Amino acid sequence: MLQGITENREIWAILEYSRLSYRVSAISKPTCVLLYIVDVLKTGVDHSDVIQLNYVWLVDNLDVKHSRLLHELLQSGVLNTEEVESINCQVTSLSQTTKLLSALGRKSKDQFDRFLEALDNTGQQYIRDRITGRQGQAGHELTILSPF
Repeated sequence: MLQGITENREIWAILEYSRLSYRVSAISKPTCVLLYIVDVLKTGVDHSDVIQLNYVWLVDNLDVKHSRLLHELLQSGVLNTEEVESINCQVTSLSQTTKLLSALGRKSKDQFDRFLEALDNTGQQYIRDRITGRQGQAGHELTILSPF
């Protein structure tokens, strides 16, 4: 959806993708902004930003203690044995979740993708849906806003 974008003016747009906002500046035609946004969509969003921007919600909703999530992450190579033991040593669910999120922030994009699969495998699809913006098979919604 395009709203209020005019040619040959400085354009500030907000791209909402995976519940993240990107500020885009372009001096030229709206096509330049759209090309920039498409480039952002192709390259993807840094997973550590996804964790940071959803941190409080993840801490409140991610089930580390009572699900088999850590087993899935160990089996898929996202976490090693020492990391799983370190997380399991935490007394509270809150501390387990924060320890896991800290570890995930240091992992690769591929490992984060395997974390998302592990969420599906442990009945926590709603977590994946929330942090990726996934709505079943519908995909992502792109919204561009302009102050003009």
